[in-house]
Amino acid sequence: MTSEFTEIGIPENIKINKNFQQLRIVRKWFGIKFIFLTMFVFVWDAFLINWYVMAFSSLSFSQNAVYLMPLLFPLIHVAFGIGLTYYTLAGYLNKTFIDVNFNSITIRHEPLPFWGVKKVSSKKVIQLYCKRDDFFNSRNIYRPFAVHAITNERKNIKLLSGLDNSDQALFIEQEIEKFLSIEDKPVKGEIR
Repeated sequence: MTSEFTEIGIPENIKINKNFQQLRIVRKWFGIKFIFLTMFVFVWDAFLINWYVMAFSSLSFSQNAVYLMPLLFPLIHVAFGIGLTYYTLAGYLNKTFIDVNFNSITIRHEPLPFWGVKKVSSKKVIQLYCKRDDFFNSRNIYRPFAVHAITNERKNIKLLSGLDNSDQALFIEQEIEKFLSIEDKPVKGEIR
């Protein structure tokens, strides 16, 4: 007895365009989390700017390294602030483009460059599945969803991660499998 599933409709923030030769799924990054991140980044960056204004205004230009500590101490916080500011800005501007044809599955993020760009031979993909992203597993605060591919060489490739809800992940899996005529089979640990 086979179990039939109803297809998932197009989730929020996703658009799809397909013809006989190509499937394109476009996902906007923006969501409510970026509003909260904006507030956090504003406070974080404002504190650091204030810190450096005060540090430079009280800086003595002697050769003593002790006077440089107020400038050097928060550098790791500055790096974190720059990274989080960039991610938040990308959240407002970026879209993920998933282009599928009979030769490849290509994942790219635009307009701001971001990691996770991939190109996989679609001829080698034998199964797709979705699961919670393991990267954030230690904290359980925010566990996004990811779409994985299994190749005919039995390699597991994470195609796309950072998806906010299971509907987005499952929809992407469903549409790629339909387009490439891949029969959906259960995979251990997947979400359904």
